[in-house]
Amino acid sequence: MMSRPEMPGPPPIGIKCDERNGTLSVLRVSWRNTVTWLWWRRPRPQFVDPPTGPVQPTTAAPQFPDRLYRDRQKSKRQPSLSELSLLLTLWAHFLLPPAFTSAQNPITDKAPTTKCPGCVGPADPDVILHGSTPGGKAGVTVKPSEGRRSLGSLQNPKRKSSAARSKSLGSAREPETWFNLLFGGEYWYGWKGGEWWNASGEVTLKLLDTLRQVRPQVLHASIFGPELLTGIHTGGQLVGFTPISPKGISTVREYLDWWRKFNAAAHREGIKVQATFNMTLIWDNQARNKGWFKYFNDFWEEQLLGPKPVGNPMDLLQRDGLGQPLSAPDTRWQPDFYSYKGCPNNPHWRQLLKQMIKAGIEAGFDGYMVQVLFRDDCLCQYCQQGFRDFLAARYSADVLRDQFGIDDVAEALLDTTRGRGPAWVPTLKEADDRLGALAMAARQFTDESMKRAFDEVFVDYGRSLKPDLLLSAWTHQRGFLVPGADYRSFERITDERSLLSPQLWGKRENYLWYCIGKTSSRLSEHITGDASLSAKFIYSMGRGKPFVVMKYDYERPRLNISEAWAHRGIGLALNQEEFQEILAPYYSFVQRYRNLYYPSESHAELALLLPRRGFYLNDTSFLATFDRFGRALLETHHLFDVVVDQRLSEVDLRRYRALLIPTTRHLSPAERRQLQAYREAGGTLLVAGKPGQQEMKENNMPERLALIPDNIDATAIGNSIDRALSGSLSHCDAPWTVQMTAWHQPQSHRLIIHLVNYDRDENALGQENPRAARPMMVHLNLPAGATVSGIRFITPEEPEPKPLKGNMVAGQIHFQTPGFLVYGVAVLDYAL
Repeated sequence: MMSRPEMPGPPPIGIKCDERNGTLSVLRVSWRNTVTWLWWRRPRPQFVDPPTGPVQPTTAAPQFPDRLYRDRQKSKRQPSLSELSLLLTLWAHFLLPPAFTSAQNPITDKAPTTKCPGCVGPADPDVILHGSTPGGKAGVTVKPSEGRRSLGSLQNPKRKSSAARSKSLGSAREPETWFNLLFGGEYWYGWKGGEWWNASGEVTLKLLDTLRQVRPQVLHASIFGPELLTGIHTGGQLVGFTPISPKGISTVREYLDWWRKFNAAAHREGIKVQATFNMTLIWDNQARNKGWFKYFNDFWEEQLLGPKPVGNPMDLLQRDGLGQPLSAPDTRWQPDFYSYKGCPNNPHWRQLLKQMIKAGIEAGFDGYMVQVLFRDDCLCQYCQQGFRDFLAARYSADVLRDQFGIDDVAEALLDTTRGRGPAWVPTLKEADDRLGALAMAARQFTDESMKRAFDEVFVDYGRSLKPDLLLSAWTHQRGFLVPGADYRSFERITDERSLLSPQLWGKRENYLWYCIGKTSSRLSEHITGDASLSAKFIYSMGRGKPFVVMKYDYERPRLNISEAWAHRGIGLALNQEEFQEILAPYYSFVQRYRNLYYPSESHAELALLLPRRGFYLNDTSFLATFDRFGRALLETHHLFDVVVDQRLSEVDLRRYRALLIPTTRHLSPAERRQLQAYREAGGTLLVAGKPGQQEMKENNMPERLALIPDNIDATAIGNSIDRALSGSLSHCDAPWTVQMTAWHQPQSHRLIIHLVNYDRDENALGQENPRAARPMMVHLNLPAGATVSGIRFITPEEPEPKPLKGNMVAGQIHFQTPGFLVYGVAVLDYAL
């Protein structure tokens, strides 16, 4: 990269890097030089972030600012009237407001990075720099998100008008959707206990009878996208990993005609139908012109799907460094069978996806569950160019040369783009190898490029055809926030969003879907097989959006659906005959008491901080402590939220009695100031420490700051928290196999306590075998000034409310619940 010519004055913000910790400081400069510098840096089309559309390959070197400046000097172009007007506007801006706020980075649509150009590591994109204030102070503050609100706050029913929201958020505004019962799933019509079940799992119109009984708000049905083209011409006999229903149909037109009738019938029942859309994976043998390749070459239905985006299907695929398509034998489904992937960064592949999206919308599908957002180490021209642009936008020429070994990013043949393939658990070698700087940067490029492909194809294009298109992305979370996870290295965390910026995380999706792998209980080892920490993390990152945590747990259907509702998530209804009788009361229960779930906000008293910023630095050392703290809070029945450091500025910490911090290593200066202000206002910080440190510093710790040992059992950690807060927290006297959550409905003056019982006889034959929970005492702190006007208890097995009596003691309401089987809900009405 060529060096940048001298600017005609200092920039509006002077940036100084502290090499010891990589932080930035901001220097005050004069407004006169600021205006001069801004004129020199005035906006040009070349400076804006590339659109979310495909990256166009080019053999020419990128147009970097030094070249643009040189070209401008050659042209001697005089400023236009509009540019002079812009200059006067900017000049007035600095004379009138009390403080100057820097413009966003002209290269990306995200805020400037927290690392200076000389620092190494994927950029954490949630921090912006603020310039001088009238008082002469300057610093780094966390960027407020769109629609700033406290963690746990809800989508306000009294929203701005749609026109006003469009004006404020533009095309990025979030769709408004909330529901808590979803029927079906990707494999669940043809998959049972890990074995194919095509004979009785085929979808027919009889499914509508079941839907009328369950009454879900959303149905997962159909397979659409490129995967369908693998086997449709065989009448559904040849499949990838999703069965094609109904059987015997051999064209896409006939297939969509059948689903058009089904969708219309589901709509008459008030149910939205979401098709499963595989974004990349296709199958069979290219050399023999079989499967997907045969359909593309010989059976392509142009009148329905539009013209082929390319003549040769090989031009759509992910490729290795030699230009060969990435493929692998996949004989699980068919002999002599291979898997391939289309490249989401390839504009022609995106065009194919768009053409299929259009056909599906015309067939009456309400939306798409988009799965397999994967790219391996694809080295096609589009991924190469996209990664070059990514590196050039984030790192200086010195860093690219010294840390990445890249002398000229515009010409370099990159030997990795570090994709994420379908290997759910990394190999031992991958897991033990610490990723280098280039591999970490490539991982972030992969996460962000997949999100941009999703947005361009499904959000921007799909919603241009159907504004209320129901969208979600099937993502995975393995080795992270699940019981027994191994946190020795970042590479062991399988999460397609692990390095996705918080501004993009879940944005513009109606609901979030995370698959955490098969879970099961091992109560003798103190493992309930729960997904509670994952649920709290997803709720926090998604700002209260609906979400699914898919566990592939075929043994505990009542428990899994109850766990989802307890965390204000979406319960999954199953189409399996052996579960229909025991699940029917649960479906009726959530329909009858739907107003107890939404709107609501968390009634937590503690917050557990997840230092997600550490992921960008390849640091997972804090996760074991985070997990230990979280397990202790669950088992000792404390009410808590998970909060994420990158969104800490959005959280009103005053709502929490204490904040548990696994490590302070990755806190930004702004976050440290926020925590200091919280402590000075009366909050308590509980920081992970060693028992020896606790004893040594117990007598001289600063006020409202305590060390909590991170390497002792759950009960001891819970007791340490209670001692630090004088034992005045809400809790219950249930065994550790019961978990408690609490939600608040301030508009209705109501508190809802969810109790989920994980105890079961693991040695008995049959399904689930829950052991009923005994009656238990609940001790709950009320909102300030509240007096309880009534308490009632309900369960799916006994849906009629049981009135309960309670006693007020020192600001807490104490009441005893009846025993219950799996799921019990206590509803407290109060008056102010």
